[in-house]
Amino acid sequence: MSHGYGPIGDDLEDMFPDDVTVERFLEDDNEGNTQYDEANPVTVKARVIGRMRSAPGTDGQEHISNVQAMFPREYGFTVRDRYTLPMRFSLNPADANDVAARQPKPLAIDRSTDEDGAHHQVVYFAVLRVRGF
Repeated sequence: MSHGYGPIGDDLEDMFPDDVTVERFLEDDNEGNTQYDEANPVTVKARVIGRMRSAPGTDGQEHISNVQAMFPREYGFTVRDRYTLPMRFSLNPADANDVAARQPKPLAIDRSTDEDGAHHQVVYFAVLRVRGF
């Protein structure tokens, strides 16, 4: 059965054990609040790892990312979307409703391509506290 792992292939399913929920950016309202498509969140398989990496930010500066989420195909995600990382990124693991700590602002996105086009993408985050690595 195909799970939609795209060019990376369904045979690598075990390499993407995490679930990341993404809410697409809609707009910034007149009060400066960001609106997301909360009615249509998308949960996709990913490999979320904690390692130090340099990432070019949208401001043109280099930033240090300590968590990256690799997605097995190109979804068209952006740095303006909202991502909810797995529970191990919660500052209060006993509280399943502690979602805000698992929604770090993305620093950058890297899209990898090959001769067939888009292959996969990596989203870079700076997370305050990382557990379970």
